[in-house]
Amino acid sequence: MEEKLYSQEDDLDSHGQGENKDHEQDGPPGEPSIDDGAMEVPLPPGEEVVEEESRDLTEDEKDEVIVLRDALEKEEAQKEEYLRLLQRTMADFENYRRRMERGRRETIKRANEELFLQLLPILDNLELALQTGEGSSADSIVEGVGMIYRQFLDVLAKEGVKPVPALGEVFDPRVHEAVMQVDDTGAAAGTIVEELKKGYLIHDRVLRPSMVKVAKM
Repeated sequence: MEEKLYSQEDDLDSHGQGENKDHEQDGPPGEPSIDDGAMEVPLPPGEEVVEEESRDLTEDEKDEVIVLRDALEKEEAQKEEYLRLLQRTMADFENYRRRMERGRRETIKRANEELFLQLLPILDNLELALQTGEGSSADSIVEGVGMIYRQFLDVLAKEGVKPVPALGEVFDPRVHEAVMQVDDTGAAAGTIVEELKKGYLIHDRVLRPSMVKVAKM
């Protein structure tokens, strides 16, 4: 039987191959070895891993949590109360607005009724004048119409309505409307020499301006 002889060189070769296999598993020189498990990532300098420790609350901390919870519940209750108050206020204001609107309409109705009640006697006098006008003289008719006219002016005056002064007055564009300018040697320039349509004021506001003729300036 042949015996295999091993020389010293064979031992060296075998030893070198084993080292080479170890180096192949570890990777190139200078690089960290990769194990089968997860690779550890080094932390940046100055940072450390802080492990959170779970612990039970102390009695003081429990009391503080209870106080904060009670305060939160009170705030929620107060918020709900404010919301209800706002809703009631809005509803009350809407009811107030409606009452005021109804009151305003009623006031206008009553004011119109009072005005019409004052106009009815004038209408009665006009009807009487028409009934008695047949066969009457012109002077009596004029007198009756004049009486009705004055009665109507009295009603207007009670309501704050009065005529705008015009004839002989200096032209005022706020209350007068000039229809034309005329030559009139007997009147100063800018003076109203004729009133074509009477104007009226109501509580010192222009209800209708007077239409007038003005002397040339």
